[in-house]
Amino acid sequence: MIILFIFIATAFLALLHLIIYAMFVSIFAIQSPALIWTLRAIFIILWISFIYSSLLISFVNSATSRKLYLASSIWLGLSAYLFISSFLYSIAFALSNIFSPGSNPSSFGIFLICISAVLTIYGMIHAKHIYKKEISITIPNLPLSWKNRTAVFVSDLHLGQIRGKAFAKKIADMIKSLHPNIVFIGGDLYDGVKVDVEDIIFPLSTIGAPFGTYFITGNHEEFRSSDRFTDAIRGAGIHVLANEAVNLDGLRIIGVNDKDSTKTKRFEDNLAGLDIDDGEPSILLKHRPDLLSIAEKHSISLQLSGHTHRAQIFPLNFITKWIYRRYDYGLHSYGKMQVYTSSGAGTWGPPLRVGTRAEIVKITFI
Repeated sequence: MIILFIFIATAFLALLHLIIYAMFVSIFAIQSPALIWTLRAIFIILWISFIYSSLLISFVNSATSRKLYLASSIWLGLSAYLFISSFLYSIAFALSNIFSPGSNPSSFGIFLICISAVLTIYGMIHAKHIYKKEISITIPNLPLSWKNRTAVFVSDLHLGQIRGKAFAKKIADMIKSLHPNIVFIGGDLYDGVKVDVEDIIFPLSTIGAPFGTYFITGNHEEFRSSDRFTDAIRGAGIHVLANEAVNLDGLRIIGVNDKDSTKTKRFEDNLAGLDIDDGEPSILLKHRPDLLSIAEKHSISLQLSGHTHRAQIFPLNFITKWIYRRYDYGLHSYGKMQVYTSSGAGTWGPPLRVGTRAEIVKITFI
């Protein structure tokens, strides 16, 4: 499966780079064989850089691997906008040749390249700003003891070779400033790469919410065995909910592993085994905002999810909206159940956010 994914990703990136290369040759009217071969060599290196660096950081954690992965990730974000630019340039080129045969809208092409660069720089800066979002949620049959208590929900930190211990401290400090009664971490705490798993999350051990901090695995913890991550998380004093539930002062908190909640039957069997009472107030931590009908069928009051990142980069958010419908972001209802999907606090791949915000969410129960 991993080999197939690498093959597909490599082929897709090859096509993307070929299209961008053709745009550069056309815009700058490059004809010199030496320049053409130099440009080809540069694009071949850029093509393989992200795949190579992604594989490298799975086994190596060094200053070199971090710099290489950061550079290739930034290029990946820029290339996404250059790809869109190449599409717009090709339309302009075709139209200009209809009305003025032999013409080349090179100035428009250069403008598109500049816009792509500006959006990339803006996205890198914007991704570093984490917003505090506050919402109020009504949960039926909520015990009076939980009235006006608060939770902080944070997902998709992707701690690794781009977002490190300093980022974890920033998140921990923001959470502590909100004084929550309980904290939920909705998966992909780690990026799934080679890191010091204990040291990088140490700041999260200082949160100290009265009812504790609860974590579920995301797909990035499960690239390989999740044990090294969950052991470190437990060592930091964070409760790992692995297809299990706890009752906290009359409120049922349920957590499911990502790998066990993506298949219909397995997910349904896990929830059925937890004996959730109809009418019992409950919160389900599930990494992906899918299979909502099963959670609603088992009388879940509120599902908290992440995973989508709201695509990080506009206009790719239209893809996440198409996949997850309106549940790709924000607070929505599904039958009697409420669903909140966070856009996440960190990034994966390009360290950019354009048209979406990094966030932590404070929830007040009413």
